[in-house]
Amino acid sequence: PDPFVFRRSLPHAHRWPNVKNIYEAMRIAGCDIHILLILRDWYCTIKSVERRKKPTDIVGHFILNEQSMRDAIHVVSELPGLIYVSYESFCLHSEFRKWLFVERLGLKEPEIEIAYANEKYYQQGA
Repeated sequence: PDPFVFRRSLPHAHRWPNVKNIYEAMRIAGCDIHILLILRDWYCTIKSVERRKKPTDIVGHFILNEQSMRDAIHVVSELPGLIYVSYESFCLHSEFRKWLFVERLGLKEPEIEIAYANEKYYQQGA
């Protein structure tokens, strides 16, 4: 099959898709699979949740975020081809992104614009 990128945020819509079943179906179809686990800065993740929902206690959000990261890592950790990537490096460093896609994964350089969503959370008063 032609190369393609399948992107999934975990959890998605408050549910965990069965990543292992998706992986197995793609493997059976002949896909060469590489899993990128892109981890975002915890503070920005919490602020993003607060922005979309009613703000609550930061400690509670930190605990939920920590558990979600543990769950995401557990779901994919047993699958071959796992690569951990920082969201910040992925978004901010085009040279890293080019190396990751072209050299490491054998794909074309991404043609889409990558939006960095963390800056607003580091601004004064955010």
